[in-house]
Amino acid sequence: MLRVYIDKKEGVNLDDCQKISRQIGIQLDVEDLIPHRYTLEVSSLGLERPLFKASDYKKYTGKEIRVTTKEKLKDCRKFKGFLNNIVAETIELECNHDIIHIPLHNIRKANLVYRF
Repeated sequence: MLRVYIDKKEGVNLDDCQKISRQIGIQLDVEDLIPHRYTLEVSSLGLERPLFKASDYKKYTGKEIRVTTKEKLKDCRKFKGFLNNIVAETIELECNHDIIHIPLHNIRKANLVYRF
């Protein structure tokens, strides 16, 4: 399984995934980079995309996110709130009118929250 995730400012649609899949598939076949059978999957990171780098957090400032920490903060490991800011490798999360500062090195997992 070869899984490729794509992203762009305007969002990713099915046509984008199909176009990139065709381009990568042709190139893989021409170069014969994978000598055995494989499945190529091209998709977006989704509406509740994961956040990894400081630039991801900066990009989604003001959005609602869900965070799981490695170590407890205020007797909790799971938080959901609005991302106010990121300064010096620490995010500022507003949870129920309380501000929580979470260092990036303490984040196990973080995702955007999408409301239908």
